[in-house]
Amino acid sequence: MMLALVVAAMASLNKPETIARLGRVFGLQGGASGEASRVASPPPSASQPTSVDATPVVQLGPEWDQVQDNAPFLSAEDPAWYGLFGAVSQLSLDELQQRSLGEVTYAQLRAQPAAYRGRVVTVRGTVRQVIAKPLPENPLGLSQLFQLTVATAGGGEWPLIVYVRELPTGFPNAGNDLHEASTIDAAFFKNWSYSYGDGVGVAPVAVARTFAWKSAPVANPARPQREPVAVWTMILPAAVFAVALAAWVMRRTQADPRADLADALPGGDSIEAVDVRDQLARLASDAEESP
Repeated sequence: MMLALVVAAMASLNKPETIARLGRVFGLQGGASGEASRVASPPPSASQPTSVDATPVVQLGPEWDQVQDNAPFLSAEDPAWYGLFGAVSQLSLDELQQRSLGEVTYAQLRAQPAAYRGRVVTVRGTVRQVIAKPLPENPLGLSQLFQLTVATAGGGEWPLIVYVRELPTGFPNAGNDLHEASTIDAAFFKNWSYSYGDGVGVAPVAVARTFAWKSAPVANPARPQREPVAVWTMILPAAVFAVALAAWVMRRTQADPRADLADALPGGDSIEAVDVRDQLARLASDAEESP
């Protein structure tokens, strides 16, 4: 049952465009020639803890003896695979978090798969790829799973693979160049070996029902400031009046004083045309002629 899913996944990974895409996602040089290309996964670190004290979420019965690390998915692993999925599906996110051994790294899972088998671990990093995988008929009645490719925090260029039944609300349900920061509490299954370029890659695989994720806040666009219309309707007329008044005062104070004198002269003659002494003489003559 799971074999068909695995075959489809392996076929997709072997495609040149898939190899190139994964290379872009994780900064790898897929398809390179030489010895470096035949070793597509770093050796596990020897400085990791040698024992883990925790209870698996599922009883590791005889079916788990069929699970092989550093190998492709095998049909013989189906009972263990679906048994683990059934177990995590019964647990809430809070229960999974409480049972988690804590945050783990790629190197820890690579070095000690048997110690983490069936136990809940916390994977923190960035989901870079989501692929919906249709399922054949299976004991859980699932129609599909979502395969997440996760670049772990501090994990370098080597990814972890997490299969989930459900995506959080609003999470992209497909994509090859995502940057979604996530925290995933998942039960570890095995180290999966897959073809990569001219060599092979090894990716730890874990399973969960869903995971915690929050969408990034969207910044509100700056609103254009509105003109204070009511204020301007009061200020503008007052400013116009003040300017007009100032102009009138300036004109009055700076006007030629002779112009006012000319306006007062009989006949409206300008001061330039009439001598003051002549005007006084005219006034005196008028006074003598009057009875």
